Amino acid sequence: MLKKFADLVTLMVHGAIWRIGDGRSIKIWSDKWIPNSLDNVIHWDHNPDIDLSQTVYDIICNTLK
Repeated sequence: MLKKFADLVTLMVHGAIWRIGDGRSIKIWSDKWIPNSLDNVIHWDHNPDIDLSQTVYDIICNTLK
């Protein structure tokens, strides 16, 4: 699953996915922000270790460090 996120972040950073600003207001797990997917959300197995408040900005900043 982490490989998929790394690929997603690469696409976002390089502008292949619609522009979402800095991503601070978009929650990764609950907002509809993935274009051309079945229902514009990320589908995942419910894992209690996942921070549901994590935003797209959090992924971008952690990847660019």
